[in-house]
Amino acid sequence: MTEAEWVARSYAALGEATAAFRGAKFFVAEMLCLTRLTGARYAFVTVRDSQHAAQGYSLAFADGANPRTPFHYDLANTPCNAVLSGNAISLPCDVSQQFPAARGIYSGYCAQPLHDEHGAVLGIIALADDKALGHVERLEALLRLLAGRTAAELECQLNRRGIAAPAS
Repeated sequence: MTEAEWVARSYAALGEATAAFRGAKFFVAEMLCLTRLTGARYAFVTVRDSQHAAQGYSLAFADGANPRTPFHYDLANTPCNAVLSGNAISLPCDVSQQFPAARGIYSGYCAQPLHDEHGAVLGIIALADDKALGHVERLEALLRLLAGRTAAELECQLNRRGIAAPAS
């Protein structure tokens, strides 16, 4: 199967897995499907904490087939912080060489920023693993395709909660 075929099939499978969901259930379904399709151990959607800019908040986090409770974490020296600045990042292995806070948590990391309709960064969608990530080009392509739909759902959820989108 070619890279393009894999991405197209995976995107279709993600569409089917998330079609019936909105809000928090959408994000959980999307992250669980991402770990299943990609083989990455972790998949997550994170936003910058609206009360504490130095912290991230995972709206949805999948550890393999297991959804985890949303949590806050320090963004200092993490690749998530760089992506929240608007830069896509793909590091197939040795993430901690560039981002010390990742040491002991994950080795491979691939993430895309999620933009609102005006271009402001709302959050990120990411895949990570405690071992090297394979087929990074596939993962990048898939996350790029998912970013628009995920950002739209995130923007709706923020609007429903009355939370202002973070300033870029």
